[in-house]
Amino acid sequence: MYYNEHINPQEPVRVGESLRWIYVSSAPKDKPHTDVVGLRNADDIDGYVIDYAKCADKFIKAKIKNIYRVLDWNLDRAVGNPEPKRHW
Repeated sequence: MYYNEHINPQEPVRVGESLRWIYVSSAPKDKPHTDVVGLRNADDIDGYVIDYAKCADKFIKAKIKNIYRVLDWNLDRAVGNPEPKRHW
């Protein structure tokens, strides 16, 4: 597990324990690349670049997508994605 090997080998996660996790776009130079990092506290991810766009997609948009679909609302417009103008 990435956390046990690269973030906190002195206090590894054991069977039955859980971590919070977050999507990252890059890791510090002394760590191997990963897309997801587990953490116990915010200090664990110092030096990692959080992938805010992916977090928003997975944690927010994915949760409200079905609500918007049922109401026949445009989720892309609601989150500010560019949309071509319609002239007819």
